[in-house]
Amino acid sequence: MGTLERFAADPVAFRAALMVDAGRAAPVRFADVIEPWQAADFRATDPGWRVVGDAKLRCYLERPRGHSKTSDLAMMVAHRLAFAPRILRGYAAAADRDQARLLRDALARLIRFNPWLDELLDVQNYTVRNRATGHPGKDSQLEILSCDVGSSYGLLPDFVIADELTHWGASGEALWHSLISSAAKRPSCMVVVISNAGTGKGDSWQWKVREHARTSQDWHFSRLDGPRASWITDKTLDEQRRILPGSVYARLWLNQWVQGGDALDGADVDACVTLGAPEANGAPGWDYVGGLDLSVKRDHSAFVIIGCNRKTQRLKLARVKSWEPPVGGEIDLQDVQSYVRRMHKRFKLRDVLYDPFQAALMAQQLSKAGVRCTEWNMSGKNQVLMASTLLEVFRSRRIDLYRDPQLISDLLRLNIAVKSYGYRLEASRNAAGHADRAIALAIALPTAVELGSRRPLIDLEEWIPRI
Repeated sequence: MGTLERFAADPVAFRAALMVDAGRAAPVRFADVIEPWQAADFRATDPGWRVVGDAKLRCYLERPRGHSKTSDLAMMVAHRLAFAPRILRGYAAAADRDQARLLRDALARLIRFNPWLDELLDVQNYTVRNRATGHPGKDSQLEILSCDVGSSYGLLPDFVIADELTHWGASGEALWHSLISSAAKRPSCMVVVISNAGTGKGDSWQWKVREHARTSQDWHFSRLDGPRASWITDKTLDEQRRILPGSVYARLWLNQWVQGGDALDGADVDACVTLGAPEANGAPGWDYVGGLDLSVKRDHSAFVIIGCNRKTQRLKLARVKSWEPPVGGEIDLQDVQSYVRRMHKRFKLRDVLYDPFQAALMAQQLSKAGVRCTEWNMSGKNQVLMASTLLEVFRSRRIDLYRDPQLISDLLRLNIAVKSYGYRLEASRNAAGHADRAIALAIALPTAVELGSRRPLIDLEEWIPRI
C-alpha cells in the first residue's frame, strides 16, 4: 500500500504526518505536538467523517480561546476532500468574512507546509476543491460561507462545519437553521460545530443549540473545562485576566457560559446611574455630541446625546431616544431627522456621529440644516475604539446616566466578540431591538471622550477681572 492509500484509509496516519505551525522556528510533525484532548476529539469525529459503523454524524466541540479550533477543522476538511470516495459538497460557515478567511488561511497554510497536498487540493478565495486527476472525488469542494451573506436554503451538503458558532450573532440564526435543515436531506451528512462558550446562557439561540447537542444521543459533545493547551502560558492568562472584564475572561479562556452580555459589569453600570432625569437643554460649561444608529425596518433607530465637561473630563447622558419600526412597516425617518434638529437647537451639538450604512442621506440633509455630522464608519479600527472606549468609561465610572431602562438593558446585553482585527461590540436581538441605544452611545463616546479631554477654553468672565 502506497503512502497516499494509507493516508486515505487512516486519517490518524494522515494527521500524524502533517507538518504544522506550532509557533516554533520551523514547522513540526503534528504527531509530535498533538495534545490528548485533540486526539480525543479526532477519535470521536473520524467515524462520522467516514460514515462507518454506528458513527455519530453530529459533533459539538466546545473549547476555550486559543485551542486550535480552526486549525483542527482544517485538518478534518483536508482529509475529507483529499481522499473523497466520490464527488462531495461541503459547507463551512463562520460569523463573518474575517472569520471565514481564517479557515481558508488555515487550509492554505497546511498546503504550504505540506507541498504534496498541493497535488490534491486547490485553495481559492472562498472555495477549496479536490483537483487530483483521475481521483473518484475530483471536483469535490468546500464552500466557505459567512453569516453576513444570508441564509443558504436549497443546499444539498455532504458535510457541514459551523466555526465559532457562539460568535455568529443574531443574524447567524437563519444561516444555522438553513444549514442544519439542509444536512437532514442526506442521511450520511456530517455536521461539526466547534466553538468556545458563549453569552446568553439559558435563552440565546446558540445556548439552545449547545444544550440540544449536549443532551441528545445523536450528538457527540465534548467540552474543555478551562485552558488545557500547553502553549498557553500562565503569563498569557495573567495578562488576559488583567486586561479583560471578568465575564469576558471567563467565557473566552475558562470556557464558561455567561448570562446576558459580558462587555460590562452590572455593578459598574448601576454605579453610573446618578442623574435624576434627562436634560431639557444644554448646561453652561458642557459640550454635547450625538450618536445616531439608524435602521428602517428590522431594528430600532436610536439617538443619544452625551455631554462632556472639559474642566472635569466627566461625561453625562443628556438624552436618549429610540424609534421602533411598526409591524410590517418602516420607521418614519423624517421624524428621526426632526428630532435631531430640535435637539441640535437645544444643546448646540458640536457633532453628530453616524453610521453611513443607513444614515448617509439624512446626514446630508441635516448638514444643510446646520447640524454638523461626521461619518463613523464601522471599520475594524473604529470597532475596536468603540469597544475599548465603552469599557474604559464604564469601568472607571466616568459617565453619569439617568435611569433609562431600555438603555441599561441594552448595555447589559452587549458582548465582546473576538475578531481578526481585535475586539468589537455585539448584542443579540430581542423584542427591544438590537441594543440600538447602547450602540448609539458607543458611536458617540470616542468623540465625547476626545472632546472632554481637550484643554478647556478660557473663561473670559473669570479672566477679565484679573487684568
